Amino acid sequence: MLFMDRRHPSYVKHEIHQLLTQRVNQISLGYEDANDCDSLRSDSLFKLSRNELPLSGMSLASQSTMSRFENSCSRTTLYRMSQAFL
Repeated sequence: MLFMDRRHPSYVKHEIHQLLTQRVNQISLGYEDANDCDSLRSDSLFKLSRNELPLSGMSLASQSTMSRFENSCSRTTLYRMSQAFL
């Protein structure tokens, strides 16, 4: 595992792998800012990329959730993630 999820389990709505998948998909499609999460969280194609039902599936992570996820990574974690992508 690249990094530990330090969030309290009773408050977790989106798992780490879901957040990472959503963020990588957004970046690869040209949405480089986390503020795009709010406008894309109910987008049918993005929901399909996470194996959610397009119309009735759970919404994707919001901008605030994604910002907390991005800011929770340490330098060591970022280095490990870059090595994993390579």
